[in-house]
Amino acid sequence: MGVDVDTHLFLTAIMGQAVGQKTPESEKTPSTQVPIVIPVAEVATRATEVSSLLLALEEEYVATGLEVEKIQKEIPGVRDRLELRLQRTMNLLQAQTTMEMLRYVRSWIDRRNNLDLAAYDLMRVVTTELRRLLDKERNIQL
Repeated sequence: MGVDVDTHLFLTAIMGQAVGQKTPESEKTPSTQVPIVIPVAEVATRATEVSSLLLALEEEYVATGLEVEKIQKEIPGVRDRLELRLQRTMNLLQAQTTMEMLRYVRSWIDRRNNLDLAAYDLMRVVTTELRRLLDKERNIQL
């Protein structure tokens, strides 16, 4: 069973307290503190519980470590895909027209449309005048 440093320190502290060693907190507090006594019959039960808890924690740690390793292995591929996507996006943006150019083109389209409308209005006026003159049976010289 692989026990890491934190678990070892935890067990050492617990075992030291169980044997009667004083912790820094107990040295500072008055001796009126009542020590916690574990009946001898419960020592084996609690030791088994601690052992089971440590095994569960170790399994969780190993599982978490495997997940972390899996994620760490995936990071370079994800980074490469993101860099490729960024490069494609930058190339696309550089190849496309700028907003300034789009505004310029739009202003020319608007001007052409205005000229088309003005020409249409003039043609309507001329057509109306021609009809009026033709209705009066006048000779029209062009």
